Amino acid sequence: MNSKICVVNKNNNARLILTKSSCDHDTSPGIGFSGGSPYISIPINDLVKSFESATEFSREALETALRDSLINEYGLCRDLDIEVSGDLIKIRLINLLQEPLKKYINRPIDPYVVLTLISLARAVGSSSIQLISRSYENSDLEIRARVIRNA
Repeated sequence: MNSKICVVNKNNNARLILTKSSCDHDTSPGIGFSGGSPYISIPINDLVKSFESATEFSREALETALRDSLINEYGLCRDLDIEVSGDLIKIRLINLLQEPLKKYINRPIDPYVVLTLISLARAVGSSSIQLISRSYENSDLEIRARVIRNA
């Protein structure tokens, strides 16, 4: 399944959604159809804790939050680098750790990508985070994501 991965929050119900169509904010938890395509919607409220209404986020604040989560809490990598351009964010996890997770690299539910998107959602307090791309090079992972705000 060549799917899109999103973290969506609506009415404080955070979900990880995998779908071939757009990440519909009105999907129900579980497996279903939206836009003529199947989706999987997994509740993640406990991982996200609470989304706060952030209107702006700085690279420095984002880097601090992601370091706390991805390096200190989850131990996914030794270092990271972040670039922010408007609502586009590029995160590079440098020197991936957690050998048991590496067998899931490039699978539809890749733990490195999922935990990075969830941590990003926590950090920016957005209503939605959409994965644009991911690429692995040597022992690094580069993730490009878009922050999608409620209209």
